[in-house]
Amino acid sequence: MGQRPHVYRTAPPEMWSKAINREHRHIVLTGGEPFLYKGLPDLVNGVTAELKIRIYSNFCLDLQDALSAIKRPVHFYISWHPQKRADRKRFLANVQKMYANPLFTADIHAIDAEETRATLDDDLAFFSSQGLHLDKDADQRTFDGSCQPALHTAVCAKTIYLIGPDGTRYQCVSRMMRNDHPLENMLEGPLKTPEAVSVCPDFGNCAPCDILGETQMAIF
Repeated sequence: MGQRPHVYRTAPPEMWSKAINREHRHIVLTGGEPFLYKGLPDLVNGVTAELKIRIYSNFCLDLQDALSAIKRPVHFYISWHPQKRADRKRFLANVQKMYANPLFTADIHAIDAEETRATLDDDLAFFSSQGLHLDKDADQRTFDGSCQPALHTAVCAKTIYLIGPDGTRYQCVSRMMRNDHPLENMLEGPLKTPEAVSVCPDFGNCAPCDILGETQMAIF
């Protein structure tokens, strides 16, 4: 997107769990990589049991201790990223650790991207030989607003709450990365706006995932 990502301050886990419990909404923790946040197990354990928690992770770090520290149900969306030179054995060990806990469930996939095809089939064969099946998903960059040379003006409506690491709400991932047009802050008080609507001049500069999560877009 041509700009350096914004650097965020992170809040302690107890502040996050208190705010999440106040809003009483199911949550998805994504990134980047959520497990880079050292307080993630404490945050997750502090969320009331009635709320569902989903975590997106590439499972490339050593997660044995972190997974052991989580004491409540979680559903994981796990992505294999072969182009990042990830360690297949570490990834497999993390998945096996996750599946050994009856509180955990998961969807596991790899992205069928052009730059990964040289190694992806070999990776999938390795995991299959170890009893692990990965779904192969299409590359999200086929979304019309992502990675395009020409920019257009579009109206964007999003009904989910997209919250950055410092608690600030944004219209989309692209604006969150740029710290562009920040909205309300979840850690400073109750969220007020159920739907975020924006007329944006940057359609074409969107992150691939900006179309996900109850989002509607229309180009002018």
